[in-house]
Amino acid sequence: MRIVGWLGVLGVGVVVACGGDKTQVAPTASGSALAAASAKTEAAKPFAVDTGPSLVGFSMEAPDEKIRGKAVQSVSGTLFIDPKDLSQTTGNIVVDLDKLELYQRKKGEDGRFPDEVRVPKQNEHARNWLEIDDTAPEPDRTKNRRVEFKIESISDLAEKDITKLQGAERTVSFTATGEFLLHQHKATKTVGLSATFTVEGDRVVDVRVKTTAPFAVSLAEFDVRPRKGFGVLAQSTLETFGSKVAKEAMIELDLRVMPEGGKAGAVLQPDPVPVASASAPTSGAVSASAAGPAK
Repeated sequence: MRIVGWLGVLGVGVVVACGGDKTQVAPTASGSALAAASAKTEAAKPFAVDTGPSLVGFSMEAPDEKIRGKAVQSVSGTLFIDPKDLSQTTGNIVVDLDKLELYQRKKGEDGRFPDEVRVPKQNEHARNWLEIDDTAPEPDRTKNRRVEFKIESISDLAEKDITKLQGAERTVSFTATGEFLLHQHKATKTVGLSATFTVEGDRVVDVRVKTTAPFAVSLAEFDVRPRKGFGVLAQSTLETFGSKVAKEAMIELDLRVMPEGGKAGAVLQPDPVPVASASAPTSGAVSASAAGPAK
């Protein structure tokens, strides 16, 4: 018999499975969204996520099955960026899972993995596990569709002042730490990112933000489990699936952000954030990317 118990203290859930194993579930969020970030400095300006070209993807690599998922035209949010002090960057990146699509590669009898295909039943199961399918009441479905990463602090900056770099495209790597919200549970995550700033004259007109490596999200930590319907766990568990289903999703971000008020793919109005002309040579720890802005 499977026992599911919730501890109200500190909003922490503990799932107790057969055999006595316990998996700590991340604290339940107090609201349907994380608190909105604000600018840390007067010079930090809002940059809006361009929903069109921005995407979030994930992969789940199990020995017998490989799953890839993506959410396109589903990303929004705002970053507050001071081009002369990137260490003060904050912001919220929000993903709506309503358009989530999964693709599968299942190992054949010959041990090989064929080309990936979209399996409708697998997509139904994913939505059921996340409680965003039709069995969930609309208010719960809406809340559970929201995934969010709130950037609260920046570290490991290759260069914090992009005016010290040269070129029309200036790339800086760094580490972002903050709260991660999934399935109405939240936990602290640390993510390696790079930001490529496109500069025209003395202005930043576009920023491409990408993960430098995928970051792991445990399904059990965020209570993403096999279900028979809304709020009802299935008899099968993540452990039951064995080598067929990975226990973690590896998340990747590829975002285009632009000064608020601009238009995607066009000269921005009002004027983008001004940046002083670069005079110092590019730091050896920082690369000027050859890649253009997201299309």
